[in-house]
Amino acid sequence: MARYMVSFTFIPGHQAEIMALIPQEQAHVKVLKEAGTLETLYLSSESGGGGWIVMQGESKEEVVKALETLPLHPYMVLEIATLR
Repeated sequence: MARYMVSFTFIPGHQAEIMALIPQEQAHVKVLKEAGTLETLYLSSESGGGGWIVMQGESKEEVVKALETLPLHPYMVLEIATLR
C-alpha cells in the first residue's frame, strides 16, 4: 500500500458553508482514520485555512475516491503527491 501527501486549500468565499460542515467533516475524518485510509491531518495556522493529509491507498485513484467522500471536498483545492 502506498502513502500519499495531500495538500489542500479552501476555495475563497465559502466560509459560512465550510464552518457549517466542520462537525460532519470531523466525524468523517474519524471514520477514515479508523479504516486506516487517513493517517494524519495537519491544519495550517495561516489565514485562508488549508492543510495537509497523509493517506494510504492502493492507488492515487483510491485516495481521490476517499477524499471525495469528505463533506468539505466541494470547497477544497487538492494536490496529491506519492510519498516514498
